[in-house]
Amino acid sequence: QIWLDQGRCEYVLAGAVEQYGDVMGYIYDKKLSPALDGRIRPFNFNPTCQVPGEGAVFFLLSKNASENMFCRVTGARINGDSDTMSADLNIIDADGMLNNELDYKMAASPDTPIAAYSPLFGSMPIGSAFNCAAGALMLKKQMVYASPVTDNPHRINLINETKRFDIERIDCIRYNCYNEKAVVCLKKSI
Repeated sequence: QIWLDQGRCEYVLAGAVEQYGDVMGYIYDKKLSPALDGRIRPFNFNPTCQVPGEGAVFFLLSKNASENMFCRVTGARINGDSDTMSADLNIIDADGMLNNELDYKMAASPDTPIAAYSPLFGSMPIGSAFNCAAGALMLKKQMVYASPVTDNPHRINLINETKRFDIERIDCIRYNCYNEKAVVCLKKSI
């Protein structure tokens, strides 16, 4: 953001990469609870089980609007004041990496649909980047994509079918092990 604000460059390529290797293997085998059936159930919230994942996501960022633009990133907050405007969709990063994921249940509202795509890419520290990519694609195409796992014991307002949807704003939400909430706000491009 600073490079763009200072005019040092017109575009910035930002990305996140996760590779399953010896360190992550040790963490999954010794410190976490791997899902025996190989499935992440993001809406169970507790108890949690993980499925190791790996991959890469890259974003081409610019201050200039263009017709190829997927969306605008209008904010990123960590434990900041709540935005007064609600999102049209919340994407949660419930991927089994926390001992207790009940905080994600607070992101669920009867008025705002919720989705989780971690069952597609796995449990990994960079899962937020994949969810932001999904959100950007949904804003560009004005479609919502069904959550891949729809187990819903808490009866929350899930996106359970892929369909056209008028979307202005998507919030991507992640909690860390200190119960700090991070929100990346994505808005429809102009």
